[in-house]
Parts: sequence; C-alpha cells; structure tokens
Amino acid sequence: FNSILMYFLFLSAIMAIQCFLEFSTLPHIANIIIFIYCFVSCFIVQISPDNVLVKLLLFPCLLFGMQNGAAYGNNVFYFYLVFSVLVNCAFTLLGLYKFKKADIF
Repeated sequence: FNSILMYFLFLSAIMAIQCFLEFSTLPHIANIIIFIYCFVSCFIVQISPDNVLVKLLLFPCLLFGMQNGAAYGNNVFYFYLVFSVLVNCAFTLLGLYKFKKADIF
C-alpha cells in the first residue's frame, strides 16, 4: 500500500508540474520537458542511489518503491511521503497562481 500511495502522489506532482509548464509553453514542449526530466531523474539516481539531496531534486525517481524506501520498510519513506505532499501543494498553488494571472479569454 505504501508504494502505491507514493506512486500516485509523485505522479500527481509530475502532472501538476506539467500543467504549470503548459501555462508558459506549448503543451507538447511541456510534455517533452517532463519526459526528459523523468528520464534523467531515474538515470542519475541509479548512479548515486544513496544521495538524498539528489533524490529530492530529481523526485520522479521516487515513484518506485525501491528508491523511496517503501519496498524495504525504511524510515526514510515517511520523509519522502511528507516531501511528496509538500511538492503537490507547492505546484498546485503555483498552478493556481499562474492560472489567475493567465488571460484565457
């Protein structure tokens, strides 16, 4: 259950970032940026798996239970869980702020 919860929280964070990027760029450019960010994230964390700061900066790698501690029952899982909620809140608020400033009509 922990691994699935974390997966959906970080997946929603990635979608919130994409929505935020779509206010300033074209949708296909935002999609390419998110794809490259996720790929680089998973690749770099495989090189240095014990660096917590790298995992926080490249948080799409935390989608998977092997990286976020859910598979092994590590205590660091709860830290990443709180981080995922904060990232979701931050990008949702940034998206709402950007939406209010956008001229959609």
